[in-house]
This record gives sequence, C-alpha cells and structure tokens, in this order.
Amino acid sequence: MQSPAFDFSGLTHPYVKFDLWWESEYDYEGASLQASVDGGATWETLGSWDGFNWYNSTPEALAFEDGWSGDPNTDANMVAYMASYGWRTALHNLYDLADEPYVLLRFFFGSDAATTYDGFAFDNFEIRSGCAWLETAAGDDWHTAGNWDCGHIPGAEEIALLPWFDDLITPTISANTTVAAVGVEDNLILDGGDLTTRYVYEYGLVYIAEGHEVNLTGSGNAWEATWETKDWWDDQWGATTNGLVRFSGPGVQRIVHYYDDAYFTPSQYAQFYDVVVENGSHVEAQSHLHVERNLTVQPGGTLAMGVSAPVPNETTWNLQEVEFALTVNGALTNNGTLRQQKTLGAAYYDAAFFDTGGYGGLKINPSGFNLGPTTVQIRGGQECTTVPGETLKRCFNIAPTKTPGSPGVAVTFYFSAADLPAGHTCENVNLYHHDGITWSLPITLDVTYGTAGRQCTTEPYSIRVTGVTDFSPFVLTGSGAAPTAVRLRGFTAWPGFAPVSLTGGITLSMLALYGTKRLKRTASQKRRAHKTF
Repeated sequence: MQSPAFDFSGLTHPYVKFDLWWESEYDYEGASLQASVDGGATWETLGSWDGFNWYNSTPEALAFEDGWSGDPNTDANMVAYMASYGWRTALHNLYDLADEPYVLLRFFFGSDAATTYDGFAFDNFEIRSGCAWLETAAGDDWHTAGNWDCGHIPGAEEIALLPWFDDLITPTISANTTVAAVGVEDNLILDGGDLTTRYVYEYGLVYIAEGHEVNLTGSGNAWEATWETKDWWDDQWGATTNGLVRFSGPGVQRIVHYYDDAYFTPSQYAQFYDVVVENGSHVEAQSHLHVERNLTVQPGGTLAMGVSAPVPNETTWNLQEVEFALTVNGALTNNGTLRQQKTLGAAYYDAAFFDTGGYGGLKINPSGFNLGPTTVQIRGGQECTTVPGETLKRCFNIAPTKTPGSPGVAVTFYFSAADLPAGHTCENVNLYHHDGITWSLPITLDVTYGTAGRQCTTEPYSIRVTGVTDFSPFVLTGSGAAPTAVRLRGFTAWPGFAPVSLTGGITLSMLALYGTKRLKRTASQKRRAHKTF
C-alpha cells in the first residue's frame, strides 16, 4: 500500500509512528515500511532494529531484508514471542529523509502460498517532527534546549525519544510539559511538573513523584510496557513512585505489553500507582493490570479487562488465551463502567469479577454448568432505569455464551452504602432482572448466605441468589418494591477484545501527517498497488 507524495523540505528531524498488528509465517513472510525519493523507481527499507517495535526478522519473502514477522505456532515450537499478539506501536526516526522534497512511502508485504496466516495491519499512521535526548546532555533538565538533538525543547506536536546509552543522564521533567508521544528506552523522571501526551512507550521506568501525573489524551495504544515487570518496578522505586496516570483520551485507549520470553511474559503485570479513567475514555487492558494504590473510573469512563489471542504459555509453551486480571491494593471506585470476561466451566466455585480494591463486584458459581466465556459489565454511581431513585446505583449485566439448565446458577452481587438511594436499606434489598418486556419477580435468595441471603454487616454489602437461568440486565432495589420503569438506561456496546481477522490483507483507516514546519502533499491521492492482497 503506497502513500501520496510528501514534501519534507524544512523537516530536519522527522519521525514516523503507527499502530501495527501482524501474524505471518516467521522468517518466511512479513512486512516492512519502505521509502522512495525518486518517484518510485527504487525503494529502500526504512529504519533498523533500533526503533521501538521496529522489525524483528529478516523474512525470506522480503529478500532477507528487515521486517515484521511471526506466528503463534512457530513461537510455541521455538520458545519465543515473535507474533504481535495484539496491536503494538512502532516508532522510528526518518532522519535519512530529512529535507527531501518528494517522498513516497509504502508498506510492502511479502508472502508465499505454503503456509498462510492473517497477515499485517496498521492504523493511526503519523509523521511528525521530533527530538532525541542526547548522550552528551549537560544535565538532567528536560527543559534545556541543548540536551536535545533538534536544538530545542520538544513541542506539543512533536515526539520525544529517550534512547538508551551506557552513561545516559536520566531526564527530569520539572515543569508542565506537553508532547505528542514519548518513547522511553531508558528512564524518565517527573518531579516538579506533569506530562501530557498521547502515548508512552515504556521500556525502562517512568518515575512519577507524589502530586504529579501523566495525562494520556490520545486514542489507540496509550501506554505500552515492554520490559518493566511488577517485580522490577517494586525493586527499583515502587515505594516512592506514587504519582498518577490519567486516561482522558477520546474513544478506546489501550494498555498493552510486548511479550518477551526473558522478561515480560503473559503472567506479568503492567504496573501503576494511581489511575484515573475519565472524559469518556474506554480503557482496554491488554495485560494484567496492577494498581498499587487507587483506581477511579469517572462518569462516562470505562475500564475493560481484555482477553488475549492464543499466546504461548511461558511454562508449557502451549497456545492458550489469557484472561487479564485486575489487582487494586487501595480503593477501586467505579462511577462509570467496568467490564471483564472469564470462561466459566462446569464446576462448583465462585468466579469473581472485580473483587478487588474493596469493590466486591460480582461472583458467579456455575453450579456444574458450562457457561463458556462470560462477560460481566457493572455500571456504578448512576441510575439503572429512567425512574430516578427506584434502584440501587450499581447496575449489572451478565452475558454467558451458554445458558444453564435447571436448577440454574448462584450469583452474588456486591454494593456499597453509597449505592443505596433514600428510602432503600440493605436489609430490604432484592434482585430483579428485565427480559426486554417486563420485570421478573424477586429472584430467590440463598437463605444459607449471611442473614436470609443478605450480608449487611460490613461493606461491601452483598446479596446472593440462586436458580438464575435467564441473563438479562439485573438491578437491585432496597425499598421493598419492585422497579416500575419500562425502560432501562442503555448499556454501551464496545469493540471486542480479539485481534482483527483480516480477509483482504492490509487495511488503512487513517493517514495523519503533522509537523512543526512545512509538511505538505505534492501529488494527487492516486495510490499504486505493489502487491495484490
């Protein structure tokens, strides 16, 4: 897939950044980004393995030049993680193209017919000017122009790259700073100022001092942890890294990590101290997520714990899905939406959803029935129906893949005193579900649980019911009366967690171009196909 032509005149430090996904036969098939400065007569592969998520193989179908290649089956056999296993973000400088007046770019995919996978995809493609921290930086001050190779402090629409050197001085942000993206190959310290950016790539460690924050305002991949594990984070400065990470971008923002057989394996956690999800952001955690202190989902925000594509287990190396878990050591506060999926087999046990941070969440006992992949969504701090105050302000939706037979399953619903409207008490709480037309009678309480099926002694309070066979939205009332509203407040549908399955190869959704100097199109929108996908 080829771009229009671009004029890089006056652009002295260009960078390219995009989200990518690949699944292709390792070392045989793959993709690369190429450039031409002679109108397409010749093409050169851009970049080398020194960028972020930039190439991992020399596939035969690319004439043994650098590219992205890897598939789960080969990974399982060779004890490695070469496929992308979800969306990654690639970042690299384009210094070789600086000041070029006529630049063509293309993604080139090489393949054969022997073994086929879904291929390669990219999204959120951007070209921006940027700056790299110098190995010869005179001190640790981020705000000193001479510490950057561009000769100025990175601006709000530029990329800031922090490379790794043996004797690198770690930069410190001591005043409020805004950049387009940050690639942290070594370390970064926030002490005296906040950082606002669309994306953070964390290969090293990001230290956020008390009272300061990183505010993530972009969409797509927002925070990518590549090497830092929970144990490493704790060992280095877990006791003092006590700042905030705020997700406030529009649409979907992903927390991801790149698997590595030596360090960041599927069982590892992305680690934060305090987290806030707000401003309509829909955060998808594509890794286990550990929050050392507090996690708050504000009205309009969503936190969804993801499920991986089949990935090699780091012990057995068998392919299996990973259902990512959330751990909150402080308080989990939900005034928005929480969502999680777990596979519930035919057994007798309590499967907990969001039972962390004192929240309680919900527990399902399959009671011997195979419910399959089951999604739970909890809306907190808000009305469940169109009649204000007639239900508790915690709304539940349960969607199993398979429906149980008689006598049904047992479910425990948790709530707090703050969820009880005026006129409602814990001792009177009953559970109802809506079949799309009418409300059910109160669902049967498990009288062996607490006091007559309710636990009202300590928060979170809870109610346990049995015989559940129908799974439509559930509400709680504590007024002694059933809900009367004929309409529920709607549940928001969001994209699923599985990687995109491509039937036609590469799909381009957006080609975005930015720069602090002139960066303009010099040719028509005509695109030429270099390979049939």
